[in-house]
Parts: sequence; C-alpha cells; structure tokens
Amino acid sequence: MKSKVHASQSGTKWQHSIGMFAMVLFLTILIGSLILVLNLAHQSKNANASSSISYSKVAASQVGVYVGSNDGALFKLDAQNGSQLWRYKTKGNIIPAPPTIVNGVVYVGSQEGFVYALNAADGTPKWSFQTQSAVLSTPLVANGVLYAGSSDGYLYALNAQSGSQLWRYYTGSGTAAVNAGTVVVDNGVVYGSSSDAVAHSYLYALNAQSGSQLWRIQVNDQAFTDPQVANGVIYIASSALKHLGGPDIRDSYVYAFNAKDGSRLWLSDKV
Repeated sequence: MKSKVHASQSGTKWQHSIGMFAMVLFLTILIGSLILVLNLAHQSKNANASSSISYSKVAASQVGVYVGSNDGALFKLDAQNGSQLWRYKTKGNIIPAPPTIVNGVVYVGSQEGFVYALNAADGTPKWSFQTQSAVLSTPLVANGVLYAGSSDGYLYALNAQSGSQLWRYYTGSGTAAVNAGTVVVDNGVVYGSSSDAVAHSYLYALNAQSGSQLWRIQVNDQAFTDPQVANGVIYIASSALKHLGGPDIRDSYVYAFNAKDGSRLWLSDKV
C-alpha cells in the first residue's frame, strides 16, 4: 500500500498561512499486513474540531507518531527518532481507526467497545466509556462534546472532559444492526451516516446539543462513507452492497444533499 504522505527530514518545519501546524501520524498494525492510516491532525491556534481531520491548539505534548498494535495497545513515538514515548494497553485486541487529538488529550475507540481519553503527554488515562460493541470510527470533538459512533448502532455524545454520557441516538431503523461512522458537526448540527452492510444505509442530522433528530434518509443497496459538509451541502460517497449469491455489482456514486432537510440535490454518474 503506497502512502500519499512523504516523510520529511529531521528539523523540517511545517507551515501554513494561519500558523505553525503539528503533524500527528496514526498507524494501525494488523496481523499479516501493515496498514498505514495517516491522520494528519493539522493543528492550529485558530482552528476548531471538524470532520475526521482534527484541529486543536498547538501543543508540544501532542506532536508524535501514534501507533495502534494488534494487541490493542496504543503507542506514542517520537516523530524525530522513533523512540517510544509511552504505551497504553486497551482492553481489546485492535484499535480500528485513527484517534483524535484535541487540547492535549488523545481520544480513541477500540474493538472491544470502549472509547478512551488519554493524556497526550504521557499516555495516562483520563476516562473510558463503554459502548455495547466495537467502536470502528474515529471520535470527533466539537465544543467540548465528544461524538463516537459504535457498531451497536448508536452515536454517543459524551462530555469530553469527564466521559459522562450526554445523549445517544440510534442511527438505524427498527432493530436492524448497523455501524455508526464518524460524524461532522456544522452550525450546531451533527451529520452522520450508518450502514447495515446488507441492504441499507442512512444519513441523518441531529441537534448537537440535545441529540434530537432533525431528519434522516435511507438509501438502498449502497454503503455510505463518512459525510463532509460545505456551504450548506452534504457530500457523501457510496459503494455497492453485495447480496449473498447475487451479482458482483461494483457501482459507486457521489451524492449531494441539502443539509437543511436532507433532500437530494444531485447524484453523480457511476464512479
């Protein structure tokens, strides 16, 4: 697997028009293969948390390489020389997705269903919260609230400081088992997607403070990616859900939805 991110020489400074950025890399090591999941957590004093790319104030304690191993441990390595700075063992066997690093705290989900908050400087735990199934998505922090999707079908809103549950929302329909993905928060609204990996996917909008549903739509035979929001429009890609014994369908599309009411604005040709 080829990475699109190129390593820089020691001492190289990353700069941006709005200030100095810290680069945080996250790698997940799975049995039999090396999967590089690079989370460029570009962090600026002037930026806010958004989508699956996390933004927070620049802090020296946050800079490093965060590595999830196949024994469920999260490592932090020195970005300059690769030396181990700390190691934290979760209760599970795999860390499925990149963490989020905000204001000196590392937030990460794990296969056994926990969400962890760790001190970025030394890896000491601040709190943990247990869902009912694997947390396969990257947590998002916005306005002091952590949002984490679980494969128990729920999106959880937690106090980012204490880990206490503020609310939860079931992202599927009826009793169908679904996996809730990474969300995005925009103008006080949470936008997220989920899929049952069999026949249906869902896109929804919630009040970020209360978790009350504003709208939800269902798409058949397509699995949604995580959404992105810009200028009042939700952009989301999809891939075909394969049915057991059915044809090998590989149709994929890009959708645009009105963020206000979920109405579809357009659907791309097959991609």
